[in-house]
Amino acid sequence: MHRAICILHDVWAWYPPIGVFISLLALLGVVVPLLRDLAKMGPREKALWTFVMFALVLLEIRSIYLDRNAHDREQKEARDIQLSEFKKIADGIDRTLEQNQKNFAATIKPLNNTLRTATQTLAYTSPKAIGRFTATQLLPQFLPVGVGKHLRFNVYYTNDGNESGRKCIVDVRFYVGKPLSAEAEAKIWLDFNQWWPSVGHSKCLTLMPRDTAPFGSFSTADFKQEEVDGLSNGTLTLYVLKRLIYSDSAGRWRTDDCFQYQDVRSDFEVSKPCLNPDYYKSRYPDHR
Repeated sequence: MHRAICILHDVWAWYPPIGVFISLLALLGVVVPLLRDLAKMGPREKALWTFVMFALVLLEIRSIYLDRNAHDREQKEARDIQLSEFKKIADGIDRTLEQNQKNFAATIKPLNNTLRTATQTLAYTSPKAIGRFTATQLLPQFLPVGVGKHLRFNVYYTNDGNESGRKCIVDVRFYVGKPLSAEAEAKIWLDFNQWWPSVGHSKCLTLMPRDTAPFGSFSTADFKQEEVDGLSNGTLTLYVLKRLIYSDSAGRWRTDDCFQYQDVRSDFEVSKPCLNPDYYKSRYPDHR
């Protein structure tokens, strides 16, 4: 039974080329009238031949659909094979490119190291001035802190570069404010930058490389009663903002410094840099 079903399935799945059943139908349309007198055919024979003709038409229609499905399947298989081959080619190209990139990276790495070293060497050896503040020293004869009195400091600076700094100016401004306060620092920094272009500043000598002698003397404003009280009880401290401007062959540059004294009641030796590192920078462009 199973074998019979398989045979019927194979027969049903088989189909001849398109046009065979139509050709058979046309052949019957010619042969039957020649062999049989249509007037003498009985109803059963006519029904049989009608069934045969309809069957041939249906078989032809089925053959058309089966052929189209087979064609579509073959096309899909062909496209799948092509896509598979293209993918293999693309994967091969990707692997080749990846390997080439690795080879290029391996080749260029020593060149990058050489270039980096050369750039660093050029940066270290190219002529430039690098201004830097070295010390701020209180003149003790101005102590103690008092109302209507001021303090005076010597401010030292140097040139760490290998080229002289020309057209040098330097200035210092002192503020009394809340210690370790970012808000107080921001307010002071804003005032300092607004004050800077509004006044003239001390000119300094040409900054010779590695010369530690240059300095200038600068004074605070006279202290008010509330400032003296705050400095005395530790609720206020003294901020120092310094700026040095100079020129070299590469342009005009600034160096800023910003710090506060830890406790002016005990000494003027211990200080802390401002909280914001943007307030103390070395050698950055002077955009005026």
